[in-house]
Amino acid sequence: MNTKTFIIGILIPFTFIGSLISCKHESVKEKFDSIPSIQSIQYSPNNIEILTGTSFSSVIPTTSPNQTYAYNINVIPNNDNIKINPEGQITINNVITEGNYVIDVIVSNSAGSRTFENIYTVKVSSTPTPPSALNYPIDSIGVSLGTNSISSTPSISGTFPFTYSIVSDPVNPEISISNSGEISSTSSLTLGTYYIDVTVTNSAGSKTFENAYIITSTNLISFDSNILPLIESKCGSCHTGGSRTNYTVYNNSKNNINSILNRIQRVENSPGFMPASGSKLSDNDIAKFQKWLDDGLLK
Repeated sequence: MNTKTFIIGILIPFTFIGSLISCKHESVKEKFDSIPSIQSIQYSPNNIEILTGTSFSSVIPTTSPNQTYAYNINVIPNNDNIKINPEGQITINNVITEGNYVIDVIVSNSAGSRTFENIYTVKVSSTPTPPSALNYPIDSIGVSLGTNSISSTPSISGTFPFTYSIVSDPVNPEISISNSGEISSTSSLTLGTYYIDVTVTNSAGSKTFENAYIITSTNLISFDSNILPLIESKCGSCHTGGSRTNYTVYNNSKNNINSILNRIQRVENSPGFMPASGSKLSDNDIAKFQKWLDDGLLK
């Protein structure tokens, strides 16, 4: 064996090993890069007014992308009795110092961290104020006949805690309200439009908000009642946030309905097929998307 052959014989194994190491490194890098960092976080409502010595827990925030994160907070001015739990709920335990507290939330995962400033505010007072300014972010919905519905948690000014009651016109026992103000209807709700007055009470008084919420029960397909649950259950791994189109947002689905219909009807695992990481939707589910389009893309 001459010297040239001997050197090549040594270099080839080392080149192969180096390639393996490089491929492994790229694989790890791709896996890391596939984990998106937090884009947004929302508390609804995003503020609370409480009496001194009161305990309280906020709603669990919604995040985009919807993944597992670690949470931390910065409270201004500092108060050790205001904390955040692993689910992102802001907890208040027996705060006795009156004042307004502004909270920054730091959200982290393996892709990095991001600080959301002034994301939540807490007012602590020794004197209660009566309820005012009840607001549902979406105060009118269409519900398909035979399906359940539930509103978002309303925002309300005044001192926590509150109690809620409702009167619907026409009266229907299938409509109710929770302890935190969410209005729900059961699948037995009959066809019609229901105008709902909400009465909110606390230690400082009571107020009725007329026509605070409207439910229209219809045999038409709507986004909130029929399409959104399908997207969250069938398309959640790709289209609830991150770099791809977020189809949980009404306008995004509405504006891309023809593309969605085209891709969910393709042969399973063919190019462009959706859901990319799942099984083909049932004929009934595909028909819901088509009927949503035919019915006018109702919210």
